[in-house]
Amino acid sequence: MPVIEAEALVAAPAEEVFKVLHDPTRHPEWWVGVDAVERVRRQDDALRFSVDSSDYPGTRLEQRQEPLAGGGIVMTCLQYGIRFRWRLTPDGDATRVHAHVEIPDHSRELTDGYRVKIPASLERLTTLCTRSA
Repeated sequence: MPVIEAEALVAAPAEEVFKVLHDPTRHPEWWVGVDAVERVRRQDDALRFSVDSSDYPGTRLEQRQEPLAGGGIVMTCLQYGIRFRWRLTPDGDATRVHAHVEIPDHSRELTDGYRVKIPASLERLTTLCTRSA
């Protein structure tokens, strides 16, 4: 199973970063490849929603997002089984954001794209949260 990891230091408090990270309607602002989020609904302790992406034209990608113990979120793309873990760790007045992405072998062909998208998404998240702080 391919794994992608990336990390960034965001010059904003963890609470502020969490607000952006946890709100699916804000994913298009920072997550590369997420063009629109629709049908956000609560299901038990998780959120369910659909993502539109120009990377997958005509396909609505169903997602499940839940809080990550200790700070952050875990999101799973239900069609492809890709698991995205975004962990937040306070670091003084800043926040360290660690991305860990697990791509199942049956979706291995998506790995190269995510090797580019995940660091680019962290960069956009950093810029967005730093402006807001």
